[in-house]
Amino acid sequence: MIPDPCTTVAFTGHRTYCGEAAAALAAAIRGLHAHGFRTFLCGMAVGFDLAAAEALKFADSNGETLVIVTADHETGGLVVVDGDEHTGRVTGVYVSDDHTPAMLPVFAYGPGADKFCGTYMNTEIARRIKSLIK
Repeated sequence: MIPDPCTTVAFTGHRTYCGEAAAALAAAIRGLHAHGFRTFLCGMAVGFDLAAAEALKFADSNGETLVIVTADHETGGLVVVDGDEHTGRVTGVYVSDDHTPAMLPVFAYGPGADKFCGTYMNTEIARRIKSLIK
């Protein structure tokens, strides 16, 4: 499924939203939704957690919004090689400096979130979203 460019907004994740900027981001998301925008994309960098938090708050207040968070690929191949449950120490190594074929988590919140449980190919995500559109 290709997002409709007339109802899609992309936010960069390359900045931190706090204080007035966080309030401005929340207002922007609400305003864009009020004007018919339904697909919101965000880069995976600093600021993503705050943008996601605003999306979740909006979903709570709206009651009709499904928030889906995933990625298009994993990078680095982080592997846990040792750990100590008593101290909480964990040792990991990166096995690649490029994209890997590792499976990725999909987090969903809101109406229809139950459709995103289990293990499936990433191409299935678009099909599941489409099945929820009425």
